[in-house]
Amino acid sequence: MNPSASPTIEELHARFAGKDYVDFVRAAMREFCFTIDRHAGRERIWFGSHTITINRNVAFNFFDRDVTGDESLEPFPVVRSDRTESMETKIRPEPDDPSADYVVHVFHLVRGDYNAALHSMNDILERAGELRTIPDVCFENEFVIRLVREHLLPHPAVKAERASDWPDLLR
Repeated sequence: MNPSASPTIEELHARFAGKDYVDFVRAAMREFCFTIDRHAGRERIWFGSHTITINRNVAFNFFDRDVTGDESLEPFPVVRSDRTESMETKIRPEPDDPSADYVVHVFHLVRGDYNAALHSMNDILERAGELRTIPDVCFENEFVIRLVREHLLPHPAVKAERASDWPDLLR
């Protein structure tokens, strides 16, 4: 692979089963590696329709409904909404134990952007097949990668979470 060129999907597939796959991906990425999971059935209740995980550390779960009041909500949900701002919500998983409270940062996307993100993730999944841990440069023009890079990762809470994701989580 030319060091200045992005790896092709074919190159990723050819190396996928090899011991050096993660090292190859890490060398090719610009800012992050990612994995996308599409959920079906009961899993949608907890994880939304899709999850994009950055550097095996930060997961953004996409929901087509407001989940701000859900118990045990995972950090960083992305919600289809009429609003566009990010907000914090306090989760109390144990009604009688305020010490168990934690804060969740919720990202709101208008319907058009939300639908574009889902379409983009489905397109990546179709093209990537069984690949896991994909470098951002392979799909940097996809809507969801731009959304992650420009809107989700710059959030202070996400930056704080990512402070510990290098290098051990990619081994």
